[in-house]
Amino acid sequence: SSSTWNPGTGAPSAVVVVTQPPQQPTYPPTESPTSMPTRMPTYVPTESPTGSFAAQVLQQVAYDPNLLYNPRTSEGQAFAIVAKENLGNPTEIIQRYSLLAFYFAANGDDWVLNEGWKSQAPDTCSWQGMNCQNGVVKGISLSNNNLMGTLPNDICLLTSMESFITSANTLVGQFPSCFGRMSNLKEIHVNANFFTGSLPQGLHNLQDLMRLTLSFNNFNGDLGALFNGARSGGPVFPKLQTLDLHTNGLKGLIPDDSLAGLTNLKALTLDNNPGLFGSMTTTCSAGNVYLASADCNKVNCPCCTRGNNCLT
Repeated sequence: SSSTWNPGTGAPSAVVVVTQPPQQPTYPPTESPTSMPTRMPTYVPTESPTGSFAAQVLQQVAYDPNLLYNPRTSEGQAFAIVAKENLGNPTEIIQRYSLLAFYFAANGDDWVLNEGWKSQAPDTCSWQGMNCQNGVVKGISLSNNNLMGTLPNDICLLTSMESFITSANTLVGQFPSCFGRMSNLKEIHVNANFFTGSLPQGLHNLQDLMRLTLSFNNFNGDLGALFNGARSGGPVFPKLQTLDLHTNGLKGLIPDDSLAGLTNLKALTLDNNPGLFGSMTTTCSAGNVYLASADCNKVNCPCCTRGNNCLT
């Protein structure tokens, strides 16, 4: 038999062929990991549930299908649970797997509130912090909830998600660049965590993104990374109103022209990034930003009202 489905919307886009009845995996999920593996796993189970319907679905969409069969990873733990549930709806399989991979990667058993997540309740929309519409995840809100760990790439399989809010936790590592493929996102709030590395690329492609809050982290590198890959003349953050990047480790020349091109931008916070320098005169003269901050001892910013040596 065959089933036509789309991971995000359910619309036809790919064909999953079921070659045999679902089989149950032979190993149970292990305890929640404290960190993600640093190199490609080599573990292969003696008997894997590769013939299950869940396996056939997830092998086509997972960012690294090899991780599905390693029970020491968050992806492997999530897959072991979903594979034995014998679900028949591809969209439901992907949604449950993605959420459970996130739960295990972020040390979910120790969250302050984890109702539904820990028991793997049948209705994912009843889980703590979930916002759904017609059974499809539209938002995750888990601020100040003792999330500790990383964000797995497979969180990005939730392609219908509009808001992702995990402020004031202990999330570490790089923020997944695959968020740039989640075309329905309107809000990303991950401030007050411990993310490192360069700013995530590809977010400029998000046509509906209005608020991006990355402050109070350890992001480093060039502020211009936000605009890397943008096509000349193409839309760049067309609806972005808030860009909050203060208190990080960003450095380099401020991309004044790129920031000035964000015609809907209302709030721009860049202060407490000691390595940033240059000018924001073009951004200020555009006239649409009403709240701006930078360290004015290194940045020429006539409209900044917050930051070192700025006008008040």
